[in-house]
Amino acid sequence: MRRSARIAGLTPNPTSISTMPNRKRKVAEIIVPVKQLHFHGPYIRQNWPFRDSLINYTTKTPSNSKAWQKLIKSCKYVFAKNPILVIENLWWDEEDWYASSNNDAGPVDFTKISSKLWITDKFNATCAPPENVSLIIPKIYKCDAKYLSLMNDVISYKDFLFLSSNVEDTVLRENIVKNSDGSIVSLEKLIAVLPKIKSIFL
Repeated sequence: MRRSARIAGLTPNPTSISTMPNRKRKVAEIIVPVKQLHFHGPYIRQNWPFRDSLINYTTKTPSNSKAWQKLIKSCKYVFAKNPILVIENLWWDEEDWYASSNNDAGPVDFTKISSKLWITDKFNATCAPPENVSLIIPKIYKCDAKYLSLMNDVISYKDFLFLSSNVEDTVLRENIVKNSDGSIVSLEKLIAVLPKIKSIFL
């Protein structure tokens, strides 16, 4: 089906358009109802006024969550090339992981989600099965959480650094953090790599 035919098919009331003057008819035919547009729908390669190398760099290496969120809202080509969703909070609630953003919350099935998550505020794995935390870390693009809670977890020192890079307040209870050689990391070493820390509950 040609593009013009598809667009015409999306027009809400084609019978009324046929009685319009030619100029008004052309304008009406290119208006697509908002409800027909979907974020995960097809996208068209943009004719950027920049070099492809700059667009690729911007798309593949986002450094600011707020700027990235505005970018993927304005152009779904960017999200299609690098599917990262910005969320405020990620937490374990009895049997499932939950995420929230802009006062909306819901469960997250990491076995089905293809996008990576960018956490900006809180990561709470209290009471999560120990293996669950390590399993979901590959699904997290970046963790800028200011609050981190871990309980009864066994994680690697590398994963701890990844989760705590921006932490100000943390709860660490009955955790084991291991080096790559299997040795246990001391509490002093963990505190030393938390430059923004304000409070620790042990």
